[in-house]
Amino acid sequence: MGADITAVLLTLPEDGKLRLAVDLGTNGEIALGRNGHYLVASTACGPALEGAALDCGTRGQTGAIERVTLLNNGDLDYAVIGGGEARGLCGSGIVDLTAALLAAGVLDETGRLFRREEYEKTRPGSPLAARLGQRGNAAAFFLTEKVWLSQKDIRQIQLAKAAIRAGCLALAAAYGATLEEIDELALAGAFGNRVDVGAALDIGLLPGIPPAKILAIGNGAGLGASMALLDRQAAARAEGLAKKARHLELSGDSVFMEEYLRQMNFPGPRKN
Repeated sequence: MGADITAVLLTLPEDGKLRLAVDLGTNGEIALGRNGHYLVASTACGPALEGAALDCGTRGQTGAIERVTLLNNGDLDYAVIGGGEARGLCGSGIVDLTAALLAAGVLDETGRLFRREEYEKTRPGSPLAARLGQRGNAAAFFLTEKVWLSQKDIRQIQLAKAAIRAGCLALAAAYGATLEEIDELALAGAFGNRVDVGAALDIGLLPGIPPAKILAIGNGAGLGASMALLDRQAAARAEGLAKKARHLELSGDSVFMEEYLRQMNFPGPRKN
């Protein structure tokens, strides 16, 4: 079991609740269990959700779009870290924008971005039509003249979100638990702390667990590491967590392989 997920699990209470812990990063680490006994796995989701590998992706810094909102008039609004001119999209903004495009019908469930002429036929008068254009020969959606999301970017997002969700589903199947039996999903990592849970569910990044059961715990790995350094009992408990954990190798897991392909598409409208 990796150091990051061990540290995350160290921060969780041993109160009998069945918890799914997800540490979101370039390498997604996940665990499912209770009372110090966990089944763990790691899935390489790539850097797309952290802003890398995208045309206008960036880390969460000044100038990054961190929030995107679909307005009642059908247009979009966005918030930029530090205010001022938008220079790119960070992870939370990427998830928000993808969810907004799905809700507005600009993006279909297969991940295809509509071209302007197509979209105007289905949504006449929509202010979003003017934001549809091209980068090279591919369709793209422009938030500003300098910040866009391309068709290639969307494919990268699909690969990343499919890996995380499929990993969670494979872990639950191997553990012998249904999603309904999970009491809490602990979402860790800097990106996990900033992402909008509703948007993450809407694009299929997280398994279908009610939002009320999803808790963003921030930098769980950092907090757990601090606990282990400052408290010998916590350090001993961390060693115990690592020794008792069972590892699921996803590369050879049939459920993961099947779900990875299935989860590539975006889900339909979410039921609250």
